[in-house]
Amino acid sequence: MTALAQALTPLIARADLERALEQFTPRLQSQYSTHMRAKFGLVEKYPEDSAFFNDSFELMESEGVDYTRFFRALSCLDSHDNASLIDLFVDRTKAEKWLSEYLLRCEKEALKTPERCEQMRKVNPKYILRNYLAQQAIDKAEQGDFSLVHTLAEVLKTPYDEQSECNYLAKLPPEWGKRMAISCSS
Repeated sequence: MTALAQALTPLIARADLERALEQFTPRLQSQYSTHMRAKFGLVEKYPEDSAFFNDSFELMESEGVDYTRFFRALSCLDSHDNASLIDLFVDRTKAEKWLSEYLLRCEKEALKTPERCEQMRKVNPKYILRNYLAQQAIDKAEQGDFSLVHTLAEVLKTPYDEQSECNYLAKLPPEWGKRMAISCSS
């Protein structure tokens, strides 16, 4: 929104653009809150939730935990033990403390764990198009082999579904692909 406003500065006064942007802030914050609640499996709103979301993201960042894998593991607490989630963290004590806080927060919800997790799996994908996968697909396609392009296209049609034959596509990037960036022209 800010980038669009910046592009419009030759046509519209900056003060008018800033006022227009301010109108969107409450709506964007509300949508963000709704989105985060869905990802965490929370329906009820509590004043401390915003701080909980922030603490959760700070913990993920400080521990180098992959966002997609974290939320998918969280959404599978009904079918896996807590170790699947805890194992994502280097500092298991911090992770266990966070998980205890999360489970306490979940106790305030009307939904029971199986229903909550089922709903969470609908918003927390198992499969995403990671840059290294895109690059591998591009490299193969340049050699005339479009098999990975087709596989990725098929898997990403239903990224929330368990597709056990494609679990290798849900793995973390290899070392060489961790900081890879793909340009828009790719």
